[in-house]
Amino acid sequence: MDPAGTTEMDMILTEWVFEQMNKHSRNWKAAGLVPVPVGVKASLAHIRVRDPPTRVEGAINTGVDPRFLSLEMQQMGAPESLGPRDIAALAALRKKGVRLSLDRFGSSASVAQLRRLAVDEIMIDASFCRDLEKDATVQAMLLGMGDWPGGCA
Repeated sequence: MDPAGTTEMDMILTEWVFEQMNKHSRNWKAAGLVPVPVGVKASLAHIRVRDPPTRVEGAINTGVDPRFLSLEMQQMGAPESLGPRDIAALAALRKKGVRLSLDRFGSSASVAQLRRLAVDEIMIDASFCRDLEKDATVQAMLLGMGDWPGGCA
């Protein structure tokens, strides 16, 4: 089998994660348990941006409540390279209540480009936040971004 980090393996892993989430959600629902928030990470290094939203739609169609689902997209290329279909697929998920977050995005991405994606969260690398209380430069940068909630992943 190919090592993780290839196109085929990224797709297989993403499909498996969604299959497991669907199976467990059905089992929990059948057992009468209250739904819990579920987060799914999807590496976009080797798959199309619209592939995970297709899997999310499938999960919603099998009974997963979109309000309890979060999709964390990792290793996305530059936002300006996304086509209208990709952006529309992400926007449709948000309209249904799915939370979207972006982590490990391209270093060439500007804040303006990231806004175009309309995600709920942009994850900042922990190394950026290290010693935040001691680093006035980083504090100023975060304050300059707007209403900063005060947490780093």
